[in-house]
Amino acid sequence: MSSFYVGNKNISRLANDLAIWTADNPKDLADLLYTLNRRALISRYGSEKMADMIDSFEYDEQASFGLDDEQKLQSLKCYLYQCSEGDVSNSRLFRELESIKTKLEDLVAKKYLIKKFRMPLRNGSLAEVLAEMAIEGKSWE
Repeated sequence: MSSFYVGNKNISRLANDLAIWTADNPKDLADLLYTLNRRALISRYGSEKMADMIDSFEYDEQASFGLDDEQKLQSLKCYLYQCSEGDVSNSRLFRELESIKTKLEDLVAKKYLIKKFRMPLRNGSLAEVLAEMAIEGKSWE
């Protein structure tokens, strides 16, 4: 596996987009995201090599992708992949981000079904929505 350094602007953007999911202050979340990525890089490449590769982190409050949920999901997946080294994936923050990723996947899938089948937004998990569609005789393919 490999890992790369996620830059200041991308971490700031991700923190600004995810802060609503975590109830954290975006700057505090950005600091945590930076630290998690740094830990993954050190686990992968060793601390001596990392000293030359890692910039100091400066949060950019203005950074925002203005992305839709599908693009946010892809950004989060990319970030998580870059942090999947060593024991980083066992950290509380990584697990919380995985949980957000699952919720975003569910939301994106529901939005797709609503758009594709002109379905009203329903409560419940994606599995419940799909089961309800099957009962109604609708296909999701």
